[in-house]
Amino acid sequence: MTDSGQSLFDLITAFYNIELGETVFFGFTWNLKVGKLIGFLGTFLFAGRWVVQLGASKIAGKPVLPLLFWYMSISGSLLLLSYFIFGQNDSVGIINNLFPMAIAVYNLVLEYRHRADLKAQGSTP
Repeated sequence: MTDSGQSLFDLITAFYNIELGETVFFGFTWNLKVGKLIGFLGTFLFAGRWVVQLGASKIAGKPVLPLLFWYMSISGSLLLLSYFIFGQNDSVGIINNLFPMAIAVYNLVLEYRHRADLKAQGSTP
């Protein structure tokens, strides 16, 4: 990696490791860092997509995957990838989030192609 690339990586890693404080929760001491907050946000987005899917399916009366599901999948995966790259430097976490993100991007592209085809035919999705 170039010096400027390595410097950027080091800068982002330093940002992720900024200490925000410490708290005791259920008898465990938690050291809160910027990176951990980003990781939690990614986890909530990635897990929360199922709540969105459940709500959309309940409204539709059948199983559906709304666009928001795919956007939350991609956003959550990106945040978790950044956490595992800059915060934890964990290859298992990186691989674990790359594949779902790639599938979510693929499905989002398919959805937009399908909508474009319907629009060209004069139908609505």
